[in-house]
Amino acid sequence: MLFGALALMALFGARSIDRKGRARDAEAWDRFADVTSNAPFAAIAQGRNKLALGEIGWRGLLGVAVSLAIMLTHGQFLRLFAN
Repeated sequence: MLFGALALMALFGARSIDRKGRARDAEAWDRFADVTSNAPFAAIAQGRNKLALGEIGWRGLLGVAVSLAIMLTHGQFLRLFAN
């Protein structure tokens, strides 16, 4: 049931958010939709937006650093706790 609910939310959630945003302010929503996409970086790849690394901020950089650290040390932790 949990995964079924998550699948339904993934399929219909974005459409619901789009509909509510358009109902709130159709003109502003259309401007927003023109420069964004549901798929990560798709609007950038299509030339509708540009990548601004300055918008990532320190939290984004910290997230990338932690992810890389986990990826690089994952095998060592597995060997350490397997014995």
